[in-house]
Amino acid sequence: MEAAPGKIIIEEPTLDDVKAEDKNLVLDVITMLSAMQHPHKLCSYWNVKVLSTKYEVTATIDTKGGEYEVFFDDLLAISNLDPPRISMSLKCSGQSAFLRVMVLARSERCMHTEIDVVRIRKRTRWLGLF
Repeated sequence: MEAAPGKIIIEEPTLDDVKAEDKNLVLDVITMLSAMQHPHKLCSYWNVKVLSTKYEVTATIDTKGGEYEVFFDDLLAISNLDPPRISMSLKCSGQSAFLRVMVLARSERCMHTEIDVVRIRKRTRWLGLF
């Protein structure tokens, strides 16, 4: 099936080893990885590995041209799916590059911290004393 220009067709993967409560988040990560295009499809292949408390989604970056670009906005969009449960890294091995996304299982506890920085500046008035 041919896609219209500018349209992305994503085949829904079957994730038999992923628990039901985690399947939606892992599918969302895979969908985001599949949609990354600069200007062509960035990730050519992905793999899901089930670890004891998390899922490792590894996306192979298409490095055929010798150059690739991963935008921070794309990484942030993936992270924003569930910030306390998602961590990412970029791995380069020889001529290959991989984007690795770790998804913590819902059955595991996670810590979320939030920091607010507030800056207060007092207004000063300079009087014509000088």
